[in-house]
Amino acid sequence: MTRITSQDEMRENLYTFLCWIEEERPETIKLFCTCVFKEFLVTRYPTLKRLRDILIDGSLPNRENAEIGTLASNRLPVTCGDKQGTLYRDKLEKGEPCIRSSKKLLTPMEFEKLGGKHSSKNWKQSILHQGTPLKKLFKQGQLKCLGYKKSKHKMGSTGATRRRSRCSR
Repeated sequence: MTRITSQDEMRENLYTFLCWIEEERPETIKLFCTCVFKEFLVTRYPTLKRLRDILIDGSLPNRENAEIGTLASNRLPVTCGDKQGTLYRDKLEKGEPCIRSSKKLLTPMEFEKLGGKHSSKNWKQSILHQGTPLKKLFKQGQLKCLGYKKSKHKMGSTGATRRRSRCSR
């Protein structure tokens, strides 16, 4: 076991652990919550108490704070049309398939097609995080990416060529 040195590292490790519980051991979530939300713990850690209250109440105290917490993590819930997925920021930044949906890892263009919005050919506008287009998150500097290869068909004997679509456009 290694010692966690920064608060960001602690958050990321905790988030990874919680995702693992959710994906690999969903039947243990109730037991986990029972252990974590013991009265002596929530008394000692006010943030844990607020989290417990939010989960029990089902509401968030302030939408702005909720978005900041969500945007700070590596995984973001996203939608496109009627499809839902999870965007992995680290994979997006590398230009790799970065959206998990239907147990598959997809590029943003593939997810846009799955959501039925491929005719817009603007995945940053079509894919939403909590109702906000990813385009806005890119403009705010919340998201970055290297780029994705996109097919471009040309008329004539040359056939299809490949071009690089830059995220910064």
